[in-house]
Amino acid sequence: MYKCWNDFNKPESIIGYVQEKNLKNPALVSHYLYDTSIFNEPKCKSCALFPLCDGGCQWFRHKNIFEGKEYNMCPFFINQQILEDCLLANEKKRTNANHQTVIS
Repeated sequence: MYKCWNDFNKPESIIGYVQEKNLKNPALVSHYLYDTSIFNEPKCKSCALFPLCDGGCQWFRHKNIFEGKEYNMCPFFINQQILEDCLLANEKKRTNANHQTVIS
């Protein structure tokens, strides 16, 4: 088993086996579950879009923290206008659909 599909086929990233009761790599599981937690990131906790992106990809976050990478963890933050436009358009469709149902 792997914690992330990006780790597939990397022996050092195996966290365990289905047939075995214990984890093979508890440190890696801990890194993914606790050390890369989005609740450790003040920028995420204070962001209005947090419920939508859920803090982004844990694998990228893991690479940033433990391998010194600089992956952008916040794609929505770069251009919030696109997201706002999509959300507003979706809400408008839903409002129109509900309005038509009430009239019918």
